[in-house]
Amino acid sequence: MSDLPANSEFERIGEQLKGAREAKGLSREAAAERLHCDPRVLVALESGRFEALGAPVFARGHLKRYAELLGLPIDELLAQWSAASTVQAQTPDLARGPQAPRPLPVRQWGRTALALVGAGLLALVIWWILRGNATTLRAPASGSPAVPVALPPLPAQAPELAPELTAEPEQAPAQSAPAAAAVVPDTAPAAAAEAAPATAPETVPEAVPAAGSLPLAAAFTEACWVEIADASGKRLYYGMAPAGGRVRVAGTPPLKVILGVRAAARLEVAGRPVAVPEGPAGLRTARFIVASDGELRAL
Repeated sequence: MSDLPANSEFERIGEQLKGAREAKGLSREAAAERLHCDPRVLVALESGRFEALGAPVFARGHLKRYAELLGLPIDELLAQWSAASTVQAQTPDLARGPQAPRPLPVRQWGRTALALVGAGLLALVIWWILRGNATTLRAPASGSPAVPVALPPLPAQAPELAPELTAEPEQAPAQSAPAAAAVVPDTAPAAAAEAAPATAPETVPEAVPAAGSLPLAAAFTEACWVEIADASGKRLYYGMAPAGGRVRVAGTPPLKVILGVRAAARLEVAGRPVAVPEGPAGLRTARFIVASDGELRAL
């Protein structure tokens, strides 16, 4: 694993992949079986750790195949990944380059050696002096008469002072452990613990079309990634539409639409059913523009 810092854009891509997989009701193992890859590859993709997949060419290939399986917009995800990979590139750390060896402190070693030699000479002189005094004070030979040596009188012995005893302070009793905090019962009403009611399959409430706006409605037979933007580029809808859900928007034409699964969508423009335009062969996604006259043109 790499020690590169976390990339928020990589994590955002991973969250899109994980959300799309869960919306389709696929487990990670089932998705890995369809892609004929190790489940750890999908773990790395959904957590945004693309560096764990090896070279960038391998990470790009895994991302493309996984997005196509989940019905996500492949071109947009690859563009996000490329931009994030450029930011993730690290400059080399010049501070960790090879450095010249530091010179040995010759002067310090010389001073230490001189100090040791001086200490040894001083110890030798002291030993020589003590050895000479011991020879001078040696006892006389047995043949010579013993000469009494007058010893100086001993000084009067001072009265022995009894050591002063200090009373050892009585050891304080061990401090009692603090009382355990009282457990306050939960007084929240039971109504607060009730689960929120499930949301209806309708993904977006019906928008009231403003003057000059074009209404667009879509119904889905399976989970599908949807992006709809108006002429100014403002996103009117962005997310995963569930199976059986409907999306209703209204905006200034031309409207740009991206569908993750072309066959799953049924479209109406201004209340009139329209067919989703065909895209490149082999791709499940659809990218098209809805003009002001209600005509659809593939991108």
